[in-house]
Amino acid sequence: MEKEQELASVDDIREARTEATVALVNYLETYKPEPARRESKHALMGPVGKLLSRITATGDINWEAVKGYVLSVHKNQQAPRGVSADAAIRLDTAMEALAKLRGLLPPTKWIKTVEDIDDEVFFGLYKGHLIGQRKGIQKKFQNWLKNNFCLNSFFYQVRL
Repeated sequence: MEKEQELASVDDIREARTEATVALVNYLETYKPEPARRESKHALMGPVGKLLSRITATGDINWEAVKGYVLSVHKNQQAPRGVSADAAIRLDTAMEALAKLRGLLPPTKWIKTVEDIDDEVFFGLYKGHLIGQRKGIQKKFQNWLKNNFCLNSFFYQVRL
């Protein structure tokens, strides 16, 4: 069995994949999951989870239809806030990056690459969530120390 011919260099593919992942994380910064559900992958990934499953279909991808579907999911999950113009622009950027990446990959590598991007986006979001949580806990602890102890600021600075 012959090895499938590469359509682009490994560096070009890596760069396009990073660009797509960063663009998806950037888009998801406009999406705010419900507070009670922020811990689950499904909640953090929001409409991007639906997007990634839609673009792994075989055959040609109708990128405009996928964008419309994702914005619809985003709008429905963010009611009554809806979708901002900034979110639509960020989604366009992410979709362009994914389309570019799709053009660089043979069909046999596309599905695995999309699965990897799914995990990379989740990792980026969850890491940010944990860092934000840590900063919030640190600030609460510093405030608690300030309110409960009469120490000068040198003694109650917490360094994490």
